Amino acid sequence: MHTAIGPDATPPERAVVLELLAELPSEQREAVFLAYFAGMTHAEISAWSGSPLGTIKSRIRLGLQKLREGLEEQELAPS
Repeated sequence: MHTAIGPDATPPERAVVLELLAELPSEQREAVFLAYFAGMTHAEISAWSGSPLGTIKSRIRLGLQKLREGLEEQELAPS
């Protein structure tokens, strides 16, 4: 499976994803980063940040939705 941030991604694809991550609101960016790049579970992020679990799940969901929309605009989203 080809993903825009995986090991098979080209440098331009990675750059787009990193740019999109930088555009997310800070709380969404932090939650997405911790979940997908630091490998933390939602519960671990909740405990670490002191935010309710539901809030963390919402931040991740909204952040991923914005990333997907940005990738679709760039035509890099996996089909």
